[in-house]
Amino acid sequence: MLEKQVIRSLDYHYTCGNVYFGIDYIYDVVADKKEHIYLATERGVIILPNPSPVKAQAPSGSAKLNVYPNPATSSVTVDLPPDLPPDASLTVLNITGSALIQQPIRDIGTMQVDVSALAAGSYLVQIRTMKDVSSAGFVVRK
Repeated sequence: MLEKQVIRSLDYHYTCGNVYFGIDYIYDVVADKKEHIYLATERGVIILPNPSPVKAQAPSGSAKLNVYPNPATSSVTVDLPPDLPPDASLTVLNITGSALIQQPIRDIGTMQVDVSALAAGSYLVQIRTMKDVSSAGFVVRK
């Protein structure tokens, strides 16, 4: 077990005496000058000393998507990558990764997606095939 830790972040303070392993909600994340990461959870503080950097790399066949207009109010147009296989599908995700819109891709060139039912905020369009995932972000304004 860890000794009592205090995390300070802007105007939020979190103090804890014990850390238990399991699934916790993370309430705050802070890094110190030594690059230690502190996670304030509902049951304690988890300290990650000097975590290794992670580099995300797009698959070699991944195509860059173009989504417009950005910001959008009622619909977006997605320029589809050329030579999409028949298994391709389009998904719109919110910032937590929940799929809000899912559609098979039937068109070639561009695809219109109705986003009028989405709340104002940031979203991600993904084009998925059996071999690849391409994505692009967009914003909905009301």
